[in-house]
Amino acid sequence: MSEQEQLKEVRALAQAGRWDEILPLIRAGVIRCDTAVVVGLANPLERVPLLVLAIRRRANCAFLTELIALRADVEFSARVRNVSGRRGITATALMAAARRGHVEAIAMLLAAKAGLGVKDRNDRTALMHAVMHEYPAAASRLLAAKANANTSDRFCTALGRAASTASESLVRVLLNAK
Repeated sequence: MSEQEQLKEVRALAQAGRWDEILPLIRAGVIRCDTAVVVGLANPLERVPLLVLAIRRRANCAFLTELIALRADVEFSARVRNVSGRRGITATALMAAARRGHVEAIAMLLAAKAGLGVKDRNDRTALMHAVMHEYPAAASRLLAAKANANTSDRFCTALGRAASTASESLVRVLLNAK
């Protein structure tokens, strides 16, 4: 089977949520745990690492734990090149977990030394993603790990984002962190 065929198979397994069938392929050395796959037809230039894809697709924690144990690079990020050729990080695994409020994944990634200060192409950190998507528990976990409460993207601060969502609990979490 060619590498392209293997990546298509991994993509199909991931999209179907059949994580238990991907691990034997990694263990056997058929694919690397840091393999990046094209996931969507909307942007065929976006390549997403298995770890990020697993978090996006809400894989079980056992799969995430195993992937990290197999030394998946927690800083390996989804990257995209748009039509104009501009490149940028679309998401690290920590950003993907924060964006989905996946507190268990956040804890695992932080234990594996995922970077709190890494910014995507819009200057957003994992904390900013947790705030934007209104996950106070995720924001609280990131702040407990010493994420910068004063972080900002190109548009406003995390506190400004929380206020704009009218999420009282998020505003409280951020104010308590300062």
